[in-house]
Amino acid sequence: MTGPAASPYGAAIVHAAVDWQRAGLAGFRLRPGAIPDDLEAITRALVPELQRASAFRTSYQAGTLRGRLGLGRPVSRYAFAGSS
Repeated sequence: MTGPAASPYGAAIVHAAVDWQRAGLAGFRLRPGAIPDDLEAITRALVPELQRASAFRTSYQAGTLRGRLGLGRPVSRYAFAGSS
């Protein structure tokens, strides 16, 4: 595996992310510089290290995008609202 996540810089990235969270940062994005090598390094090496440091989620609480965004289910415009 190549890229910054598989190098000694990976530990520095994890430490920086943990420090940022302790300072009040609510989130961060991991972006690969070169696909597919850096993407593989991030997903297979860096993300597990961030998860072990409790700096990256291990699962989603909600099962749908609507749930993740905290949105309720809209009323169907095709549902019959009147009585017969």
